[in-house]
Amino acid sequence: MKRFLRDILFIVFGIGVITFAFAGPPYQAPQVPYNPAVPGDIGGTTPAAGTFVVLQGEVNVIDISGNTVLTVDQCKGSIINVLGAHTPVLPDVSGFDGSDGGNCLFIASTAAAYSVDVFASDLISLYGTDQSDAEKVTSPGTKGAAILFVNIDGTGWEGFRVEGNFTNGG
Repeated sequence: MKRFLRDILFIVFGIGVITFAFAGPPYQAPQVPYNPAVPGDIGGTTPAAGTFVVLQGEVNVIDISGNTVLTVDQCKGSIINVLGAHTPVLPDVSGFDGSDGGNCLFIASTAAAYSVDVFASDLISLYGTDQSDAEKVTSPGTKGAAILFVNIDGTGWEGFRVEGNFTNGG
């Protein structure tokens, strides 16, 4: 009886090994080489390797070398290059009609601290904290210090730090 059980186990085990050897490991999805010409799972076509999407257009870059009041048109996606210790003033947010937004990026081209002020009745929300009406924000005084201002709700400007820690400048 022991020999019979041993032979049965040997046969069952042997058949399992032989089956595995001929059948291979459990099923795996086939590996398909990447083909950039074939649309991916998300949809659309994938650009060919080494190519990039080029956005064409012109970015308005404005050099500020004094305490300048900016216009509505100057704050529609412009880069404001502050050339020293100056205080540019953002325009009145009521000048934007809602369809043309209002945003501009301020960047220091020197190591001088600069401030950004607002129109008298507007306010700045700096990093989510509302400042008092007509208060300005001041850069840390480092070259490359940058802040993005966006007209969020028609009552003021939201300041988003890009580089450096801006503070309430009073």
